[in-house]
Amino acid sequence: MKVLILGGTGLISQSIVRQLVDRGDEVQLYNRGVTVVELPAGVKRMTGQRDQVSGAREAIARWRPDCVIDMCGYTAAEARSLIGAVGGMVPQVIFCSTTDVFVKGSGPYPITEASPRGARPSFPYAVGKVASEELLEQAARDGAFALTIIRPAQTYGGPNHGPNHPLGHRGYHLARIAAGLPVLLHGDGSSLWCACFAPDVGATFVAATGNSRACNRDYIAAGDEVVTWRRYWEIAAEAFGGAPLRAVTIPTEVLARVFGDDSFVLVENYQYNNVFDCRRARDELGFKYTTSLRDGFEWVAERFGPAWQREGRPIQSSTVDRGRRPGPGRAYRRRDALMSGRDPVPFPGPQLLQCPVQSFVQPRRPGSPSLAFDVPAQWGNGAAYLVPMGLPSSPCLRRCRPRTKPLQTER
Repeated sequence: MKVLILGGTGLISQSIVRQLVDRGDEVQLYNRGVTVVELPAGVKRMTGQRDQVSGAREAIARWRPDCVIDMCGYTAAEARSLIGAVGGMVPQVIFCSTTDVFVKGSGPYPITEASPRGARPSFPYAVGKVASEELLEQAARDGAFALTIIRPAQTYGGPNHGPNHPLGHRGYHLARIAAGLPVLLHGDGSSLWCACFAPDVGATFVAATGNSRACNRDYIAAGDEVVTWRRYWEIAAEAFGGAPLRAVTIPTEVLARVFGDDSFVLVENYQYNNVFDCRRARDELGFKYTTSLRDGFEWVAERFGPAWQREGRPIQSSTVDRGRRPGPGRAYRRRDALMSGRDPVPFPGPQLLQCPVQSFVQPRRPGSPSLAFDVPAQWGNGAAYLVPMGLPSSPCLRRCRPRTKPLQTER
């Protein structure tokens, strides 16, 4: 069969392309032609902007695909463009959505396809996915095509897709582990999370392609292995050969005030339990969770760890690699400025004490500066949370902010 993929060069997409070709399908990609990846022989490419795919309707009609897989639709406008491009012409559309469309923190768990959808206005990624699903579902009811929605959770298995950290910039936190330094975790580290290896998620899309049973159905494709965030990062530390995890747990409310924009995904997503029921995908599409977190993280470390070792840093998120944001070092530097009194900006909520703290759980250096938070009674027994200030020198941070002198490293 002929399959047109909108996107086709991302983490899940590359796995889909390879598996479709191995199955004997004809594959063509529609994308900007910017991302360079190694594609299997015989894969064709059509170049264009995602929000202008409706303008490619004639070209798509000439090729006459049996199925279109949309891997890069994020907004209502892009969903309308897809409907205009293939409505009434293509038998099946598969839309890659996200488990973030479900209402956060409401339970009951595990979340199923029948759980209520709803995105907070402050989470535009989820808002766009919900709006896209609703528009495509209406088009399917109107007879434009048969629709299949697949909702992955966290997916990993590439150079920029290793273990996630609630504050982003996973490479930075892996560097701290390698240096034997503590890593921040939100809450008490006991909220639940899951992740799935990219080939397992990709196989779900392939199984749905041309499958009449998947028409006008929706599926969750997430990891079956549910762990606490503390255990998640213990596994990451073991897989990447770092020191045993030393976690410092801080209330999410405090992290949000200190880290600002770098805590966005934590506030909107990671603070909530992510536990999903994949039985429908397993029963109807043969979804299988074949790779444990430990095996998957070791796979990532084995293939991309050597580059980290040569460069003196672990894998970095793509946003950091491209220099779009200075990463968590900015927030750490801001906290350091607060400590020294150079930038005494008042924070609402918990008071930041601008003074050296002489002790930590296991102080690495007497008198090393830390931040202390006065914790409201509802957060526990009133004891202060102490956060060491030191961080390792990072080539990535120096690239993003070349004029900033690296902070002193804890030893």
